[in-house]
Amino acid sequence: MATKQISKFDLSNDEVVKFVLTKNQFQVADFINKNRIDYPIIGLGFSHKTVDLSINKVQLLLFSLYSWDKIEYLYREAKSDDLLLKNNIRLFEFIGISNVLDLLPNFKVAIKFNDHGPHSTYLFDKLKEKNTKCVFIQHSTTGKYMPNILYHDLNYLFSQQSAEHYDNKDNRVRFILGCDLRIKKLEFEITHESEGNAILIATNELDRLEPVIECIEKLKKAFPERKIIYRPHPRDKRKLKTNLVDEISNKKLPVDLARSEMVLTNESGIALEALAVGKFFYKCSFFSKNIDNYGFLENELIQNHFQNIDELIKAISNKEITYSKSKLQHFVGNLDTFNETMIFLKMEINQLKS
Repeated sequence: MATKQISKFDLSNDEVVKFVLTKNQFQVADFINKNRIDYPIIGLGFSHKTVDLSINKVQLLLFSLYSWDKIEYLYREAKSDDLLLKNNIRLFEFIGISNVLDLLPNFKVAIKFNDHGPHSTYLFDKLKEKNTKCVFIQHSTTGKYMPNILYHDLNYLFSQQSAEHYDNKDNRVRFILGCDLRIKKLEFEITHESEGNAILIATNELDRLEPVIECIEKLKKAFPERKIIYRPHPRDKRKLKTNLVDEISNKKLPVDLARSEMVLTNESGIALEALAVGKFFYKCSFFSKNIDNYGFLENELIQNHFQNIDELIKAISNKEITYSKSKLQHFVGNLDTFNETMIFLKMEINQLKS
C-alpha cells in the first residue's frame, strides 16, 4: 500500500518538499503552508489525513525489509554491541527511511524542522547523497544541552537567543531572524481574552509528582473558586494521585491557554507561549530542582521564580508580574514581522531551487 502511495506521489509541478517526523513539526509545516510556504508534506514515521504522503511507523519498519542484508548485518553486530541492541527499532527505521527516499522522485529542496534528532540527521545525510539542498526551519526553543552546530544550506531561526546558541565560526551558516512560528500560530488560534480564570499547571517528566500534588491541594484550598487544569507532558505516563484537580487535559494548548488566566510550570517552552498571549506566568522551581535549560532566568525573561508553595500562593493572590515583557522578543523574535518573514523565506527557498 505504501509503495503504491509513493508511486502516485507527483512532484511534477514542484521541486520542493517538507519532511515531518513528529506532530509538532507537522503543525508548523501545516501552518506555514497556509501562509505562503506552500509545498507538499511527506510524513516519515508520522501520519495525518492532510499530509500529502504519509509513511507511518509500521510502514517504515516494513520498508526496512527491502534490505534484508542490512538487517542481518545489524542483527549480528547487535549481539556484541549493547548500544545497537537497545536501538534496534530505531536502526530499522533508518533503513526504512533510506529505502523510502530511494523510491521517491528526485527534488531539489527539502525543508526540515529538526536539526539534532537522530532520525533528522540521518535524513539529512541521505538527502545530501541525492544532491538535495536542505532548509532547516526551527520549530522549538533551543536549550543549552542541544547540539550547537547547524549544517543545512539555509537555516531559519526565530530569535536572537537561538542565533546565539549556535556556532557559526566558519560563516557557512546564514541566519534569517524572524519570529517563532509556533507563537505566531498560537496568536491566530487564541484571543488575549481569557474565557475563564483557571490555573493551568504544565509539568514534564523531570518534575516530581509529590510537590505537584501538594501544590494542587494548597491552591485548591487558597482559591476554591478557580478551576485547576493539570497538563502533563505527552510523554509523561505517570498517574497523578489526587482527586482535587478539576481536569487532566490532553487538549490542544490553545484551548487550555484560552480558558486559563495563569500558567504554572517549572521548565517548559510553554512559558514563551503563555507570556506571548498575555497570561500570568509562575515558574515553580520546587517541582524538581531549579532548572534553567532554556536560559529564561539567565537572560532575565523570568525575573522571579518560586522555591515553595507559600511564596507562590502569595504571588498569585497579588497577581504578581514575574517576567520582563521587553525580554520576550529575544526569545521569540518580532511577531509583527511575520508576513515580511514569510515573503523573504519563500524568496530564499526559490533561489535555492533555481
